[in-house]
Amino acid sequence: MLRKFFVLCFVVLSISVVSAQSKIAVLPAAGKGKSAQMAKSLSKEIKSIYKTVKDLDLIDAERVLSASERSDFNTCSTKQKCVADRSKGINKVDMILFPVVRSKEGTFNVTLYIFSTKSGKRVAKPVVKGEEDIDAEDLAADIAAALIDASSNLTVETDETDGEDDEEDSGSSSSASAEKKEEVIEKVSPREQKNRLRAGFKAYKSGDAKGAAKLFREGGDETLAGMAEDIDNAVQNAKKLIKDKDFGEAVKILNSVESRDFELREKGYKELQFIKETNKKHKYNEPSDSDYTKVKNIFRDIKKDIKAVADWKNKEIEKLDDSMRGELKQKERITRDFERFEKEQREKEKNMESDHLKKIEKMKSDLENLDSKYRDKISEIEREISSLNKKLEDTRSPEEVYKTDIDVELKELDKKYKRLSLEQKKQLVMTQKQAKADIEKAEKDNEAKLKDIEKANADLDKKIQELSKEIEKLNNDFDKNEQRESQQFEKGLAAQEAKDRKDREDLEKKSSAEIEAMNKELEEYDKKIQAAAEKIDKLDREISDYVDKQDQRLQKVQENTDKKREELERKFDTDRQSAESKAEQEYQKGQSALARKIEILESNILKIEDKVDNYEKDSQWKKEKQNLKSATDELIKYEDAHDVFINKQIAPVVNAHKENVAKLDASFKTLEGTIKKEIAAYKTKKNAERSALDKEVKSLEKGKPAFEKQLQAKIRTATANREKQMKAIDSRSAARDKERESKSKARKTEFDKTVDAKRKQLAALEKQISVNAANADKQRAALSDQLEKTRIANEKKLSDLEIANEKKREANEAAQEKERLAIYQKYEQKMAADRKEVNAKIAQFENNMRNLIAQRGKEENTLRANIQNAEKQTDTMQSGWANEAKKRLAAYDANLKNAEKKEVAAKAKYEAALKSIENQYKSKVDAIIQTASKKASSGGAGAEFTVERDRNFEFSSYTKSINATKADALSARGMEKLKSDDIAGARKDFFEALYADTESKSALDGLKEIEKTAGAMYDKAYKMVTEDPDMAKKILIDLRRNLSPKSEYYLKTLALLEELKAGE
Repeated sequence: MLRKFFVLCFVVLSISVVSAQSKIAVLPAAGKGKSAQMAKSLSKEIKSIYKTVKDLDLIDAERVLSASERSDFNTCSTKQKCVADRSKGINKVDMILFPVVRSKEGTFNVTLYIFSTKSGKRVAKPVVKGEEDIDAEDLAADIAAALIDASSNLTVETDETDGEDDEEDSGSSSSASAEKKEEVIEKVSPREQKNRLRAGFKAYKSGDAKGAAKLFREGGDETLAGMAEDIDNAVQNAKKLIKDKDFGEAVKILNSVESRDFELREKGYKELQFIKETNKKHKYNEPSDSDYTKVKNIFRDIKKDIKAVADWKNKEIEKLDDSMRGELKQKERITRDFERFEKEQREKEKNMESDHLKKIEKMKSDLENLDSKYRDKISEIEREISSLNKKLEDTRSPEEVYKTDIDVELKELDKKYKRLSLEQKKQLVMTQKQAKADIEKAEKDNEAKLKDIEKANADLDKKIQELSKEIEKLNNDFDKNEQRESQQFEKGLAAQEAKDRKDREDLEKKSSAEIEAMNKELEEYDKKIQAAAEKIDKLDREISDYVDKQDQRLQKVQENTDKKREELERKFDTDRQSAESKAEQEYQKGQSALARKIEILESNILKIEDKVDNYEKDSQWKKEKQNLKSATDELIKYEDAHDVFINKQIAPVVNAHKENVAKLDASFKTLEGTIKKEIAAYKTKKNAERSALDKEVKSLEKGKPAFEKQLQAKIRTATANREKQMKAIDSRSAARDKERESKSKARKTEFDKTVDAKRKQLAALEKQISVNAANADKQRAALSDQLEKTRIANEKKLSDLEIANEKKREANEAAQEKERLAIYQKYEQKMAADRKEVNAKIAQFENNMRNLIAQRGKEENTLRANIQNAEKQTDTMQSGWANEAKKRLAAYDANLKNAEKKEVAAKAKYEAALKSIENQYKSKVDAIIQTASKKASSGGAGAEFTVERDRNFEFSSYTKSINATKADALSARGMEKLKSDDIAGARKDFFEALYADTESKSALDGLKEIEKTAGAMYDKAYKMVTEDPDMAKKILIDLRRNLSPKSEYYLKTLALLEELKAGE
């Protein structure tokens, strides 16, 4: 893919050279305030569009501009007039592209200033308007589209210039600087102002915002002072908010001042108080779906192994339970047996005592209830007598009293007459079947008579068949004779046709050979063209491969040159700062010497003024005064020449750097020119070979139509001759067929005369059989009428039977009603007999009552004697039971103590064995998971973080404080989320914290805390698997959803979830 890209780039470059496209050097994007960071990102992304904009030859400014030229452009910031002035006179390119980023209404717009290097005038100014939340990559794509649209209008220069350069609002610090503070600032010289600004940058760099603000104001820059104070206040407020646990607001405040800190460092860099250095940031990556899928696939592979270990654990626990169940529950068994026996004994004693007491109570109750007992019996007899009297008083009719019995007899009566009705229906069905049988018999008789009629026609049909066979035989004989004639003809024809075929084949072979030879001539001609074309393709591939290799070689050299250029830039920054520092020290020595000289002269003048009253006329005073003026002038001149002095001191370093960069650029250009020459020479050589081959191909292709035309003419002649000879051969066959057809027609005419006579006889017989068929139809109609009469007679018979059955049904209904009345009369008689029987029972019950009263007296005497004996027996029984219970309790306590000792030992042994099984299970599962985790780690899971490198201004103390404080706020917020088990949210905060501060201890500790939290949640779920599986499952699902697949607990969570599912 990379090779194709380089080939494409080379082709685009070649086309641009051929079509004389304008070369445009692209400067880094510029921006202020909020736009600075976007400009920085855009400068990187814009390089990716160079090859996309094919209509323009875009080149990075670092490749074509010298270090001094780039430095000049860098001083312009966002001022397009400055860039226009510096563009004029640049010889290496035709135009300069200067992108300026501006923030507007929550988004970014980019103005693309394009200046001519010949005149310095602006050629075009397309504007790219970004949408809300647009990023640098999308802006770069929009810029590519804008440049493509503007490419057609870059040939004409214009005198358009903007009245003023746009300045962007830099935020709250600039608005604060707009308010003039009413304080008296001592007037200082421009040189001193510059020194104080530099001192202010140093103070800001070291973390002294107040000192920096004071120095900035003394240096005359209220904006810088406001920015320093805003940044310091923001950091302090953020720290306070962190203490108050308002972490989100703290992060928001810190984000708002990052651009101001960047702007301060940028300006400090321009004042040589900051250097550029390469900063690294760790961008931690959230796990991707593919990471989860890889680990889940790995888990799917080990699921069977984990299940096998789980099965082993369950079997081992079952074995342990079975083997130690008796030992672990000795106390329970002894207690259970004792309690069961005691319960049974107490129940037995209780029952015995209860039975005994019940017996006593019963006797007492019987004694107390003796009156009620006999009263009940007497009452029962009275109730019986009362009941019988009520029966006598019953005024209901017999139908109401004996309703059930009457209903039974009525049902039997209904069944009887229902049976008679069924018999009548059965008789009707039998009659219907007989009628059907009679009709079927009549139909069979008719069929027999019709068969006799058919037999009468059989003789005629036989004669017709015989005559038909005779005609058929004549046809067969004629066909056989024709076949013999045909065979004889075919015998002679075979030899004649064989000769015809041979003649045709010979003719076909001869013609095919001639045409094949001519086609081979054309094929050989095509092969010559194909061979030449293949040689041309081979040359093209050789040229392409050679250019690819040279381009790769040039790319490597370019990369090495860029690395060396970066090293030179770093060395130059260090050397320049060192040289400037030394120069500043030397300058301050000279400045101090002049200041000391002035102090001495001023001291001398004061001494003279103290000694001499009229010192103005003193020659020595005048001389010293003149010397003081000269020394003061010398100091002012010395201070005014500060920049010249510094520049002179660092000039060797600057010149050496320019020389080194120029040598590097010259070396690269020399090698680039050499490679281009080699490519050109190689192309010239190969193109010469290709040109010769092209001429050969064109010559062959030009002569091909004439050659093909000549061959086609020969082929047409050969084909015409073959067709003519073929027709002559075909005419022989036509003559033979004509003779054969004539003889066949004569034989056919004779045959037709004989057969026609036979066919006339056959027609007469067929006519006779048709007449017989008509007579048969008449007879068949008569039989059918007779059958219909039989059917009508049977139907009448059935109808008569149905009428008779209806009469019988009416008679049965009358008889049934008569029998029903007899049943009612029967139960009226029964009721009279029952009343007589009731009167007899009442007399018997009255006699029984008199006997009961006499029996009561005897029974009372017997009960009183029995109660007295039973009460004495109760005390003896209870005393014996109490003694037996004490003996059993003592034996139970002894057995229980002995069992308790054994059970404690057995329980310790069981717990140890169970713990051993659990430990073995965990070890085996952990081993499987550890092996799988190694596989997951080596399986190409996404890196934990990517390193983002950015060469920019060195960090100030406040930069570090902003990043560290932001990291602390995000880490603290993450720790709060961990308290509520929000692992995913906490991880995101820790990742953002580490992006802000790579070495943030709180964030790194937070990532470790995630694993601790995950471990605690996992252990909690593990313990709850048996106690509360639903809660355990909920915890595990949360872990699976939130944990990174790289966590040691992710696979453990999947395994435990799988174990839970298996147990459901």
